[in-house]
This record gives sequence, C-alpha cells and structure tokens, in this order.
Amino acid sequence: MNSRTWSIRSKIISLVAVPIAALTALWIFATTLTLGPALSLLSAQGLLDDIGRPGENVVAALQQERRLSLVYLADKTSPQRLAAQRTETDEAIAEFRRRSAGANTSDLLAGRLAQLDQAFAVLPSGRDFIDRRDMDKAGALGLYNGVIDAAFRAFSVLVALPDEELGREARAITSLGRAREVLARADALLAGVHAGGR
Repeated sequence: MNSRTWSIRSKIISLVAVPIAALTALWIFATTLTLGPALSLLSAQGLLDDIGRPGENVVAALQQERRLSLVYLADKTSPQRLAAQRTETDEAIAEFRRRSAGANTSDLLAGRLAQLDQAFAVLPSGRDFIDRRDMDKAGALGLYNGVIDAAFRAFSVLVALPDEELGREARAITSLGRAREVLARADALLAGVHAGGR
C-alpha cells in the first residue's frame, strides 16, 4: 500500500505507534524486573513484623523470668513477682504464636518455629520444678537458655533477606541480640549468686 495516499491522521498515528509500543514493552520489562525483588522485600517485612518483633518480646520476657527464677531459687524474691513475670512471658508467647501462625514461612523457618514451640512446651514442667525447688540454679539457667537458644535459631533464618544491605543490617541486629543475651545470662547468674550470698 502506498503511504502517499494515507491521510495525515494515518501518517501521524503510524509515526507515534512504534515509539509507544517500544515504551510499553520497556515499561513491562522494567516492571517485571522490579516486581520480584519488591515482593521479596514485602515478604521480608511481613516476616519481621510477624516473627521478629514478637520474638524480641518473648526473648526479653524469658530473660527477665530466668533472672527472677534464679533469685527465687536463692530464697530472695517473692513468688508473686515471679508469677507476674510468668504471666507476662505467657502473654508474649501467645502473641508470638498467634502472629507466627499466619506468617508465610519457608520450610526451614517452619521447622525452626516448630522446634521453638517444643521448647516453649517444656516451660510449664520446668516452672513446676522451680516452684517446688526441685531444680537448682544451674538447671533453671539451662532451661531458659535452651528456650532462648531455640528462639535465636529461628531468628537466624530471618536474616537471609534478598537485599544485601538489609541482610547485613538484619545480621547485625541479630548479633546485637545475641550479645545482649550473653549479658542477660551473666546478669541472671550473678543475680542468683548474689541473692544466695555466695
């Protein structure tokens, strides 16, 4: 077909159609490239909200309960104070379980969360031994250390984020949490020793 017989309108449309088609193809390509990483980051943010932050609360509550348990075993704290902390810990665990149950997790993270849930299940019987003073301070320290270690094993899966910079920041935060746990262990041990007078 001869383009000299085309109307001006047809000629303008034919000139504009090719660049518009090319821009549309380029936009679709760019959207496809950025959609995957964006969805990965959104998923990582969801895991942080559903597991990371509630998990921090659980670890902090367990650390405080561990400290009060060691002081209780040295006969220096009231059972009411320990019971109040246990209630706080149980509430933090319940919130963690509620939030993590709805999280979209990988198989590895799901396995670590199942191990953490098994560690949580040991707490009631361990608490009974502490209440009856059938467990010594070293046993109580080991009980809480085991549960907190299971939590950190679960959290270690969260640091594998798709973005290198976010992954580095997540690893740094996890390392700080572990350092804080070392200090909390020392604090609990010293509090128990001090309360016992030796």
